[in-house]
Amino acid sequence: MGNGNPNLPFDTLRRLTSKGKRFAEELAKLFEQDVQGSTVVEFQKRFARTVSYRAPFLSVLHSSSGSSAPASRLRLIDRYSNRMGSFGRDILREIPYGEFFRLNGLGSDWSLLGHRDSGGYRVEVVGVENGTFNLSLVLSDGKGVLQEMTFTGVECRSGSVASIRIGAEAVTPRLSIDWQGDGQEDQGVEGTMTLLGEPELTLIGAVQETSADPAGHAVALLFNRDINSRTGMVLENYSLAGKNVFGAFLQASKRIVVIGLDSALSPFKAYKVKVSGVQDLRDRPMSPECGASCSNDDDNPRRRGLRTGLQGRWDTYGESHCPAI
Repeated sequence: MGNGNPNLPFDTLRRLTSKGKRFAEELAKLFEQDVQGSTVVEFQKRFARTVSYRAPFLSVLHSSSGSSAPASRLRLIDRYSNRMGSFGRDILREIPYGEFFRLNGLGSDWSLLGHRDSGGYRVEVVGVENGTFNLSLVLSDGKGVLQEMTFTGVECRSGSVASIRIGAEAVTPRLSIDWQGDGQEDQGVEGTMTLLGEPELTLIGAVQETSADPAGHAVALLFNRDINSRTGMVLENYSLAGKNVFGAFLQASKRIVVIGLDSALSPFKAYKVKVSGVQDLRDRPMSPECGASCSNDDDNPRRRGLRTGLQGRWDTYGESHCPAI
């Protein structure tokens, strides 16, 4: 969604084609599964913390309850009047690098902007009938700082519009309520502002990197954020039982380290790599010891990795099932 490498032509295809719409619907189903055993608000926090190292983004979560159906609808508008969200019976996806996920099984809507425009956005909750809604916004500054604004149990009526402006400047957690929808503020609702803690530096997963060494001596390690070269290339920070590490190479992404081993890994054996002593770009240490377990892929034990050094099936937000190590 344009966070790391904005590509407007591709993003336009993603937003305006039927295949892109179906892709978003399938992602929404995966997100619903991830919420199981938790709450949708905790899901949003977990997602934000996981991607806190990325460029500035905006996450908006909305839920409402009425007598027979959702009492309100979420929509966003950018400075060019592009729209995203629920407009009447239509779901619009006009805002570049944005996506609107309808979490039907959870009674919630989630808007995500992967590449924030400096012109800002207007977030609106439009009343459909009498009821209440909850609104939670998470703003990232691209430096690991996350701010969460929460509005709980806000009243809505048919035709009412609750809005807040999100721009590059500091944002005050205050909703402007327009009961008649005539563009005039009738009431203000104060919300709460919370700083979300950035997660500790940790190892997400490990995969055999056959593009670096077809013979199977290389392993790529993926971290949850950028690490510094001073600690990332120290051989003693990495270990695999029965193997000696003779090289460590930090890739350009700064999140991936490729280590070289003295002997090839068997595709029919599971290994665990342990990492300690690595620090991020602010010299903050990782948890005392992190490890990642990987197992072989019986269907394709020597499948080549992607250019980034990743292969395997990556579960949502960090857990990994890695083949061929």
